Amino acid sequence: MLVTLMFINAIVMETLPIYVDKMVPELLAICICVFLELIAGEVVPMAVCTGPNQVKIAEMCAPGVMFLMWATSPVSWPIGKLLDKILGEHTIDRFNNS
Repeated sequence: MLVTLMFINAIVMETLPIYVDKMVPELLAICICVFLELIAGEVVPMAVCTGPNQVKIAEMCAPGVMFLMWATSPVSWPIGKLLDKILGEHTIDRFNNS
């Protein structure tokens, strides 16, 4: 899942400047992209996904993330397996109710 989200994030963050640069001058495009990436990619998700409703928010996002995992699986699955092999698998059960 982490590889999928990082892969999609990289795609979006690399294509955004290409399209914005065609609409506005180069310096303004850089400023707009940095602002949008910082606000939409970092600040807002961290602000929304904190607090007592973290699990509910994750549950609502799960279908979209599952679709992205399926759509990017030809690239993200081999990378994830390679990272598991190099770094070792993580077996922490964070939301264990026992």
